[in-house]
Amino acid sequence: MTDKQRYQMERWKLLIEDETRNEMKLKDWLKLRGITKDAYYYWLHKFQRENIDSALQELPAQKTGLISPNGSTVNLNAHKIKSVNDSCINCSYC
Repeated sequence: MTDKQRYQMERWKLLIEDETRNEMKLKDWLKLRGITKDAYYYWLHKFQRENIDSALQELPAQKTGLISPNGSTVNLNAHKIKSVNDSCINCSYC
């Protein structure tokens, strides 16, 4: 990651933290900061995906699973799924 990319990530982390602490409506906050709604949601979702992916990686291997709609456990490790955006062709749940 370049210095410019690190700077952008830090800048957006601070902006999103500011927005979550702020009591203004999102629309007003975006206008005040001169930020487009698309840019805000792009970065918000980017950080949310990173948080989910890092949380999955921190789970012990034997507990890395999801509960499917029918109540059975889908073991992510057995399906070689590395992130929540991956899917598995061998499984009807992915």
